[in-house]
Amino acid sequence: MRMDISLMPDASYSGNGTGVLPCGKIDRASRKPAIVYIDRKSLTRECVGQQLAMLLPETAVVIAASVEDIPKEASEASRFLVGILHKHTAPIGDAALEDQLSRLADLAPNLPRVVFSDIDDADDIVKAFGLGVRGYIPINLPIKQVVEAIRLVSAGGSYFPSSILSLSMQRSAAQSCTNGKVSELY
Repeated sequence: MRMDISLMPDASYSGNGTGVLPCGKIDRASRKPAIVYIDRKSLTRECVGQQLAMLLPETAVVIAASVEDIPKEASEASRFLVGILHKHTAPIGDAALEDQLSRLADLAPNLPRVVFSDIDDADDIVKAFGLGVRGYIPINLPIKQVVEAIRLVSAGGSYFPSSILSLSMQRSAAQSCTNGKVSELY
């Protein structure tokens, strides 16, 4: 099985026989659709990139520390399916995180954006969708569920964990009840 993965910007990484390509190289011959995975932490960036490449062999995986590290020619050379930004514990509303989401939209305007998060937070999910994010994936999900969520978003759907949705609905119902707006729920 061949994995197409591009490391950005660390050109010194030579790979280990797993299909890792030098900095900024995209398999131009195959013109495979690509997933962009952005993570400021090297270890998780490389490990998640490897897993995505292995579990989504029909795609190339472009990994970068930030949106600025993705060369413009990479976005022009590939058909990006989805852009994933791993926010770790930064809250949605963090200026740097919102800047990265905005720059990702500028790089490829119709690109569905997904947030990977180290924390499950209903308020964060609501804020993320308000920013146009089409997927919110907590990293405590099994990898196969993560892959299916990525496929769903790349096919035009939206994904967020049902546990967070039910929590959000409970909060909304409680808030409506305390505001005397119970009838609006039904």
